[in-house]
Amino acid sequence: MPVIGVIVTLPYRGFQENLAVLMLFVLCLLPLTLILTCLLSGVPAALVILFGEALHIRSVIFYALTGAAIGAFLARSIFGTNLPWSALLIVAGCLAGIAYWLAAGRFAGDDR
Repeated sequence: MPVIGVIVTLPYRGFQENLAVLMLFVLCLLPLTLILTCLLSGVPAALVILFGEALHIRSVIFYALTGAAIGAFLARSIFGTNLPWSALLIVAGCLAGIAYWLAAGRFAGDDR
């Protein structure tokens, strides 16, 4: 049975029948999603952070735009031209860049 069929029928099954599907989700799909997310977004973000630290870039605009660029790259590579999901990832990347700047980017290259 396809995964979508299993998900649709979950509310109509008993707890024992749902337990196997939930365990499959928790033990297999969730860690796979987390690993792929870390690889696809964490590695480019780490490169941007290293670049910003090396060149002492403290601009919020730099981190926001590079975060949006990473989001656009991921959206294009994962979803193609599906605009709503692409826009969501671009905005999320921009907000992640701003969050990094608030946490540490404004002190980039500072030798304290």
